[in-house]
Amino acid sequence: MSYLGENGLFSFRDGYCEVLPDKKLDTASAADFGRKISVHFKRFAIGCGRENLRHIVYSLCAGIAECGKDVFLCENTEIPPFKYGFPLTGADCGIFVAENRIFFFGKRGFPVNSEKLTSVMAQQKAADSEKCGRIIHVSSFERIYLNSITDEPDKSGLPLSAGISCGNRGIRKLWHEIFSDEDDSLIFQISDTGERVNAYSTEHGFISFDRLILAYSIMNLKAGQDILWLPDKFHFAAERTAAEHGLLLKRFDADKEIPEEASEQRFLTDCLYMCAGLASDREKFFSILNSVPKITSAKRDIACPENCCVPLDKPVLEPEGRVFITRSGKNRLSLIAQAYDTETAAELCAQWNEKLRILSSCSRPERN
Repeated sequence: MSYLGENGLFSFRDGYCEVLPDKKLDTASAADFGRKISVHFKRFAIGCGRENLRHIVYSLCAGIAECGKDVFLCENTEIPPFKYGFPLTGADCGIFVAENRIFFFGKRGFPVNSEKLTSVMAQQKAADSEKCGRIIHVSSFERIYLNSITDEPDKSGLPLSAGISCGNRGIRKLWHEIFSDEDDSLIFQISDTGERVNAYSTEHGFISFDRLILAYSIMNLKAGQDILWLPDKFHFAAERTAAEHGLLLKRFDADKEIPEEASEQRFLTDCLYMCAGLASDREKFFSILNSVPKITSAKRDIACPENCCVPLDKPVLEPEGRVFITRSGKNRLSLIAQAYDTETAAELCAQWNEKLRILSSCSRPERN
């Protein structure tokens, strides 16, 4: 994620802020942050899945409400059902509080864009208000979220056959509502936030997140719908793969206004929904995988001076792949290499790591 800056308490990146290593988020600072956030949105929804963070959540809500804005509070949720459910409240900002991180989501499930988050970071004081907003409790979005998946016609054979691997007990519980977790021939490996997933199949080996998205796109686009929308930083192999299956690929900047057609593609923001669709017809899924290249990405974080002159946030085309470089911290860069296989992606990472090391050393001021 691209680094945006710091405000003394948090460092800000695309879609979230993180407590600085030498700082602590307490109730007073959470309430103050809530007051500052209130300037930038009309109505809020706040979610949290951990009981030990409720004092922070309550303080954040209190700060927002003190400035005259309404807050819908859901104390017992994980990110996927929260993202799906909070737009039902009419909130234009969904805030999810995790350990040392606060995530910001827009109405369509995509992260709040960098321009808005930078404004939040730079906010120095709260807005004055003659009235106090309301804090409205919402018990849970979980059942609404799961019903939206299980009620689809192709999900009549639940639980679906697949294994589940995830370090977050709450996310595992959600996936166990859909999958049996008794099949080692197909295993979904989910991130702790539930927002990314890879898979492993005894027939196809490792299946990357990008490859799952491409397979789902080909498998489930509705009849007569021949346009596929993908983020501009999605793997470069998507154009060729889409064309081979009669699809027109359109790219969009996920940090700008999301096109309505792209926002309607739920699989871009909901891993459980996507994987349920894939596993509901495993034979078709595996057949499509045979025509989707084994695309992969490699990532490496490296130290770099703040004033290092490198091409940030723009694709660098290589004969065998594509490289993105973003700032991931005040003195750190994130290097992502895309290729058709793991070995090539790793080689590109190593080559660019050396190039950036040289550029970094050239950017350092000389010592007397």
